Amino acid sequence: MANLMMDFHDHPEFVHELFSAIADYNVAQVREALKYDIDAVYFGDDWGQQHGLQMGPRKWREFILPPFFGNDPKAPFQKQPGVLQIEFDHDGRIRPK
Repeated sequence: MANLMMDFHDHPEFVHELFSAIADYNVAQVREALKYDIDAVYFGDDWGQQHGLQMGPRKWREFILPPFFGNDPKAPFQKQPGVLQIEFDHDGRIRPK
């Protein structure tokens, strides 16, 4: 995790590519799940700690928000037809103070 945190600063293009690949994988998971009669999809990506995000809000908005929650229709946490709820792990507080 410490190496990834350094990569946010030292290798931002790598981090963008990494999160884009993870988002693509999550989209594939949602598409597969839509084939079944389910109520929710859960992702174990851990975005928070007990007292806040694992990174500052600026980094969150730059690196996490676009591929996972952005306006791109492939963003896996956009509302997907046939899935009532998409959940993700956050271990506590994820809202910036």
